[in-house]
Amino acid sequence: MKSGRNDQESDKQERSIVSFALGLGFAIAGPLAVFIILGVWLDSLWNTRPLFILLGIFLGIASAVYAFVRLVVLSNAESKSEDQNKQNKSPK
Repeated sequence: MKSGRNDQESDKQERSIVSFALGLGFAIAGPLAVFIILGVWLDSLWNTRPLFILLGIFLGIASAVYAFVRLVVLSNAESKSEDQNKQNKSPK
């Protein structure tokens, strides 16, 4: 019976890791894509190439780093909370 519980915990942990990886990918790629596309559009609108593309790259990287740090901090806090819950539930 214990192997069933371990399999469930293992599946839950795998889903958690995949979810974290996908969230991390979107947190990095999303802002980069949005700001670079916005920079290309503004450069074409005002004929200022490469000013806004470079600005878009810089802002995209800055917002991706912010999203990455926020996601890691939230994940770390959630992990600590789960560890504390497990410790509180375990018999002493």
